[in-house]
Amino acid sequence: HPKLHAARPEPCPASVGSTHLLRSLLVMSEMALAVVLLVGAVLMLKTLHRVLGTDPGFNPRNLLTGLVGLPADKYSDGPKQLAFQQQLLSRIRSLPGIQEVAAVTTVPMSGNGNTSRFDLEGHPKKSGGREYEANSPTVSQDYFSVMGIPLRAGRFFNSQDHDKSTHVVIVNQAMADMVFPYQDPIGKRINFTYTNEPSYVQIVGVVGNENVRSLDAPPTPIVYDCFEQSPNPYFSLVIRTKKEPGSLVRPVTRAVHELEPQAPLFEVSSMAQIISTSPTMMLRAYPAYLIGGFSALALLLATLGLYGVLAYSVAQRSRELGLRMALGAQRGDLLRMVVKSGLKLALVGIASGVVGGLLTARLIASLLFGVSPTDATTFASVCFVLFAAAMMASYIPAHRATRVDPMVALRY
Repeated sequence: HPKLHAARPEPCPASVGSTHLLRSLLVMSEMALAVVLLVGAVLMLKTLHRVLGTDPGFNPRNLLTGLVGLPADKYSDGPKQLAFQQQLLSRIRSLPGIQEVAAVTTVPMSGNGNTSRFDLEGHPKKSGGREYEANSPTVSQDYFSVMGIPLRAGRFFNSQDHDKSTHVVIVNQAMADMVFPYQDPIGKRINFTYTNEPSYVQIVGVVGNENVRSLDAPPTPIVYDCFEQSPNPYFSLVIRTKKEPGSLVRPVTRAVHELEPQAPLFEVSSMAQIISTSPTMMLRAYPAYLIGGFSALALLLATLGLYGVLAYSVAQRSRELGLRMALGAQRGDLLRMVVKSGLKLALVGIASGVVGGLLTARLIASLLFGVSPTDATTFASVCFVLFAAAMMASYIPAHRATRVDPMVALRY
């Protein structure tokens, strides 16, 4: 009945306005949060890509590793240890699917390893009274060939290096640059200081830098010893395979046990697995995926929120929009008006999010690698994505507004 309709209380303009303001603030906050999370996710994903693209100094593809431990009672002296190692390498080398094999005391990127201190012949102490320190793995003669580490100067280990010959070592380029800047290190002698007696070794070769700690770490100085002169009952196998490394775990394990049933083979893994599960990768991969998931959810919520606000606004203003069209407003004018109102909310939210993104980027700066916290392309791409999402969310309600029938509005 008309009287009943007239008696209905109309909503208070102030409450309607405050509700609309609250919705608008919520949309702007969602947009700002989406920007912050997307900036963090993109920076972390870029870091992950840069870390994975870093050259470790060796070829990690098709590389299988595993640790062998010899029983101390049966292999108590160096000759026995060396003989077993050489027999094992020869047996594994003959297996189908094996390209090359070598031994090393510590697999690169595994998080293990030891360092040794030394001084120089004729210069017992480093300037300032401190000794030099370098990573000190022991390797078999074929190690550099298997790993794909290039020779820079001098020679590799060969059959002339044995327990009765002059004790020789090979250093990497970082070690040569640290100890012998602008000099030729070949023929120089260094003295390991872990014993009271002099323990001089002669440098016979310089190889490329092998990253033994992590992909994002600077090159570590390394002094390589050889098993022929320093046998060890514990060593790791590095096996270059012709096919997927995991398919050769059983044949390699069988070869070890056939030669020595009491020698366990453990920590068997491909180099790809070692790198992917290293602390460096874990520290960046999980935050990147986690922030990425939240940022995708925030983007979806922000887009839906903006769409909801505009759709509700169009529904509330349908009479007004119809009257505008009845009085001569063009459909393009209404389309631009609604889209403009939506983009205003989005731009305010995006601008606030950029400020928050800059602060967030500085907080995670220690996790970044090869990417600046203020990377312009990251911020520009995030803003573009949010702006495109806002355009899409605004266009649908705007298009609906242009379909309001002027005659329906005039009846009211």
